[in-house]
Amino acid sequence: MVEQGRSDESKTPAQTKDGKAHPILGALRGTVFIPPGVDLTEPADPEWADIAERKAISPAQR
Repeated sequence: MVEQGRSDESKTPAQTKDGKAHPILGALRGTVFIPPGVDLTEPADPEWADIAERKAISPAQR
């Protein structure tokens, strides 16, 4: 049996020794732009589900 305990450590961002936020945090901020109206949940390839289903069916079931 594996027991999962709670971490008592607070979930704070990485900090330098002087207590300031590490400079790597936010280094890539602003590098990605998502144009208005783009649906990130839309499938990239709508036919992918059909392809996956065909591959999942074993030859005995065809």
